[in-house]
Amino acid sequence: GETCRFTLPRIGTPADGQPELEVVGVICWMREMPRGGPYRFATGIQLRFSDPEDRAGMQEYVAYVKKRYKL
Repeated sequence: GETCRFTLPRIGTPADGQPELEVVGVICWMREMPRGGPYRFATGIQLRFSDPEDRAGMQEYVAYVKKRYKL
C-alpha cells in the first residue's frame, strides 16, 4: 500500500520522442524471487493519475516505447 514516485527516462530525440515522465504508483503486491536470479523481488504497481491529461501522457509514452522497440 506504499505510494512511490517514479521518473521514466526521456526516450528518443527532443524532435521525435517522449520527454521524461513522472508518475505515482501504489504497491499492490510483492513477491520474493528464487535465489540465483537477477532480481530479489517482483512488485506489482498500480499507477495513479491526477487527471485525464496525466493518464493520456502515460498512454502516449507507452505507445511510443512499443513503436520504437517493436513490442
